[in-house]
Amino acid sequence: MASSQHKSFRKVCSYYFKRFNSLDITLGNSISSETKLIVVIPAIDEANITDTLSSLADCVEPAGEVAVFIVVNSGASAASDVLAQNENCLEEIGKFISTLGKSWISFYPLPALNLPDKNAGVGLARKIGMDEALGQFSGINTNGVIVCLDADCIVKSNYFTSILNHYSGKARSACIYFEHSWREEEDPITEQGIISYELSLRYFVEGLKYAGFPHSYHTVGSCMTVTAETYALAGGMNKRQAGEDFYFINKLIPLGAFGFINDTCVYPSGRISDRVPFGTGKALRDWKAFKHKEQNGVFLSYSLETFKDIRETIPLLASLHGCDDSIKFNGKIENFPQSVAGFFQDQGLSDKVKELNRETSSRDQFVQRLLLWWSGLRMVKYVHYARDHHYPLCDLQVETLKLLSELKLENTQPENVLGILETYRKLELRLN
Repeated sequence: MASSQHKSFRKVCSYYFKRFNSLDITLGNSISSETKLIVVIPAIDEANITDTLSSLADCVEPAGEVAVFIVVNSGASAASDVLAQNENCLEEIGKFISTLGKSWISFYPLPALNLPDKNAGVGLARKIGMDEALGQFSGINTNGVIVCLDADCIVKSNYFTSILNHYSGKARSACIYFEHSWREEEDPITEQGIISYELSLRYFVEGLKYAGFPHSYHTVGSCMTVTAETYALAGGMNKRQAGEDFYFINKLIPLGAFGFINDTCVYPSGRISDRVPFGTGKALRDWKAFKHKEQNGVFLSYSLETFKDIRETIPLLASLHGCDDSIKFNGKIENFPQSVAGFFQDQGLSDKVKELNRETSSRDQFVQRLLLWWSGLRMVKYVHYARDHHYPLCDLQVETLKLLSELKLENTQPENVLGILETYRKLELRLN
């Protein structure tokens, strides 16, 4: 596992805890000194927690012990039925632990009840668990792996062996391959929503790869992994009530050695939920409640033209190197696709280009820094800008088939949305 060249692991941890406030929510005891990996699971109003815990316990035993922290959380003004379900969840965890009978994996409930309403949510719950994981790894002086999972997931049996194998080298952080699951008896509208939602996620990432954009990755909270030291160096998890995964991963990317773990799998549940204001549960709830009817059964996503414009732009970025005034910048930007040029002007890129020209010593370094500036939230903003001003949302099924044609893949023109999703799943496994 990659390690800081300048400070010892414990010093990095100590600096983190001095700099960032953590709630005083801890296990109260120490994990085994042989622990190499800690899984953090936030849980609120969760009725089936043992499905996830059993899936972990049934995994192949890895070369090193595993600890699982279940952060059962609620806000100060949580409804009485949520509080009651949380109590039931804690009882179920206790019963599960009492019958476990395995020495290589340990489960620890971490009650985080009555959290301040201002911050209560999945981000704070993850932070509580991940901060405790960092503290525990510091205590045993081990730069182990911190893994995020959700309480509605199950995992492939090689989950732990695959993760630890990935981190046996210089990896610092990584996302795990995922496939949403759904029941065979799911109603057709919900099933279409689950399949289409996952396809839209994969289409976005594959669209960026097609465009040649280097920072093309999924931001799925239940699939994030990071070394303890890298977690500390990145400033830890944020307290966002939604989108915490997106912002966290985008702090990891600049640190380098970010990768993909594609030889195992996380299976998130495709369930309707109101736990967070966006994401899988919200998308499915809206699809079933009104979007399916409003959109005549058509799931909408971004036009392929958006990704074509990114593809056309990337080779042009080097032309901005040396543009030290607005006149030169404006002259060069006229050659960019209209959607990109308008967005760059809107974002004040001219000033950023001047800054990067001062701070970089070569054209390659300039382009790398500029691509990093365009990544993450700013890339999402660009895609939304293109949607609002140039390319309205389109039929997802049509656009995903267009992209497959652009990629010139043989025998990849499936007839239905499930077939398209299977093709995109195979595409990701083949290319990463």
